[in-house]
Amino acid sequence: MKSLAASVFNNDIIVLDLNADEYYITESKEDTQFIDENILFQTLGEFEEYNLIFSNLKDAFKHSSNSYLEERWTPQLTEFSPQGNIIYLFKLIQSSFKLKYISKKLTQNGWDFILNNIPSVINKKLDNERKTLAINICLWLIEKTFYLNSNKTDCITTSVTLQHLLAQEGIHSVIVLGVRTRPFFAHAWLEVDGKIINDKDNLRDLLSVILEVKS
Repeated sequence: MKSLAASVFNNDIIVLDLNADEYYITESKEDTQFIDENILFQTLGEFEEYNLIFSNLKDAFKHSSNSYLEERWTPQLTEFSPQGNIIYLFKLIQSSFKLKYISKKLTQNGWDFILNNIPSVINKKLDNERKTLAINICLWLIEKTFYLNSNKTDCITTSVTLQHLLAQEGIHSVIVLGVRTRPFFAHAWLEVDGKIINDKDNLRDLLSVILEVKS
């Protein structure tokens, strides 16, 4: 079954075809603050062959109209240091293989791979200190293996890889895809407990969330 994701950014309705990796934008002639979410859902839902993934519209009208400058994206730097511990060398090797594998699968299957391969989070009790350490270690692993990505969308590849790494540490996370228009721009990041961990913390103020993938 094909999957669509829909959202609104200011006066524009945005629909993503996650299978075809294509997007469609319809400029609303009315004030989008009065768009009925149920009506829009039903309209798009008439396409029975599609599985519609619809984001909540409650924050769709609060975004700044200022342009969002697309820059070459790189991972957030972390202050974690392995301090010569050989255990992290093995973790680095494992993470390298995982990132290369995910990069290849995303190139081949796109969002189908993400939606159908959500990692299972292992049952592990972590206090806040250990959880923070585990997150920083995973961010460090991404930082060191980032250059191995062969997929054109660096932010998606690293966010998916990071979600898989965190799942192995017993940490639930959410891949978030945000969009805006004029020009169209899409960007992905990862959140833990509602906090962005691998990017700037104000992305929800700049982009309209169109998709969330929770582990």
